[in-house]
Amino acid sequence: MKHLVSTLLGVLLVVSLLIPAGAPLPVQAESAGAIDLVFCIDTTSSMDDYIQQVKDQAVMIINTLAAQTSDFRIGLVGFRDIGSNPPDDPIFQDYPFTSDVNAIIANINALTTDGGGDGPEAVYEALLRAMDNVTLGPWRNGVGKIIILMGDAEPHEKGDIAEDGASPYLYTVSDVATVAQNLDPAHIFPVLTGGFSDAAKESFTQLATLTGGQVFTADEASKVPEVIASVISTAVAVVSRVFPDISGHWAQVELEKLSKIGILKGFPDGLFKPDQDITRAQFAKVITIALRIPEAKPASPTFPDVPANHWAFGYIEAAAGRGLLQGFPDGRFHPEDPVSKPQIAKIISQENGWTASPATPSFSDIGKDNWAFSFVEGNLKMGILRKPDPHINQSDTTFGDVPATRAQACVLVYRMMEATGAFETAPPTPSPTATVLRITEAKICTQLDADNQPVDPGASFSASTTSKLYCWLAYTGAIPNKSELTVHWYYAGEQITEPTTVQAKQANGTAAFHIEMADAGSTFPAGEYKAELYAGSTLAITVPFTLN
Repeated sequence: MKHLVSTLLGVLLVVSLLIPAGAPLPVQAESAGAIDLVFCIDTTSSMDDYIQQVKDQAVMIINTLAAQTSDFRIGLVGFRDIGSNPPDDPIFQDYPFTSDVNAIIANINALTTDGGGDGPEAVYEALLRAMDNVTLGPWRNGVGKIIILMGDAEPHEKGDIAEDGASPYLYTVSDVATVAQNLDPAHIFPVLTGGFSDAAKESFTQLATLTGGQVFTADEASKVPEVIASVISTAVAVVSRVFPDISGHWAQVELEKLSKIGILKGFPDGLFKPDQDITRAQFAKVITIALRIPEAKPASPTFPDVPANHWAFGYIEAAAGRGLLQGFPDGRFHPEDPVSKPQIAKIISQENGWTASPATPSFSDIGKDNWAFSFVEGNLKMGILRKPDPHINQSDTTFGDVPATRAQACVLVYRMMEATGAFETAPPTPSPTATVLRITEAKICTQLDADNQPVDPGASFSASTTSKLYCWLAYTGAIPNKSELTVHWYYAGEQITEPTTVQAKQANGTAAFHIEMADAGSTFPAGEYKAELYAGSTLAITVPFTLN
């Protein structure tokens, strides 16, 4: 949580930019590109005084933005609960993008407050509604995209059921972050108001972190004008940020894209330093934001050298919890140590199930006996590593087990995001009946081909020759890199392994799992088997099969 320490800039903007409603906007020197801005505001009764301040200072808000750019549009989404009992009417108040000053002021003044008093609100639904390219009209390509979220209550989480007992909440913070990143991106700047809860603080912070935004606080209604002025100034600076030392760099395109998302924000001197080695702490931030993994902040730090006040504490704890990065035998994390290129290949491979073991190694220094062999080859197969790739590889025949630079690490993560569809531009349509993760087909086999497709699937296999079993499936609605698919294996009615997670997930909506006998040469016993496939916590499909 970042509390507003200095409001000088906001106060100056309030004093110098107030003009009568309806008067023409002053011509300003353009210091930023075009901006699309959405206010996403909790409109329950507890927000009444805060929304009134927004109404009273609507002209100031518009002029604060006008001081930054002459090309802007503003849209609004007001929100409460879905399925409340008695029903809140309306649940959403939508006002499309417009650049007309009088229309913007009229839209702000039209917001009404009612209901609430029951804690969580439909925050994720409202944010997805703002970003669906339909409700408010399409966001413009190539412009800065800002969402100012105002509220005092945390979001309903996926799996919650509304008060009417029928309306489900379907979304997570990762869903919102995925859509925001896909918008090239949209940055979410939350403003916590009044007596906000700890849960609201945590969830709003996650939204800001995963979208390259920043959290602000207006603990009194009277502070709303100066806080919003500061939010707008900060947000415009973020979406307009340029690192002078990446201009003309071989990784400029990827670095500019990832810096917009907030994966790496550069140094206090304004430089990105792309050719400096990336540290373990820095890479923890890169990989967790790329995978839309919220920060984790346990009460007791996992590593003695990463205390709770370390800048990367939440990222390191999240990466360690996911199994992406681990500590050393001494129990420490060593956050300032570099990360090697093979280590990054391993992290990417393990997260996505991308491994390969060709007969002939692709690099002379990463042979079959090298711990990173299957990971490096898996990255090559998926196009994350390439040949030739002179800025990543040591040579055409040598990979190089050396520390990765900040540019190299970001490019590899960028390629992973491309391969998993993380930059696809079509966001889901947010509604209570939106498509959720579903498994549509499943097959059992003993072998996958080079494209992770089943070879000779069936319902009966030879017990004398089967030492490995695969469960292949097709799914819809899954979030890339989000391991919500699991399978439970059973023999003679008893579970024979712990639940296994996806081993070979593909961006085209297929995945594969496997189990195998631990002892070389052993085979599965004859008998009746089944695989239970779960989408999230819901049993989706049961596939029976036999070993004869």
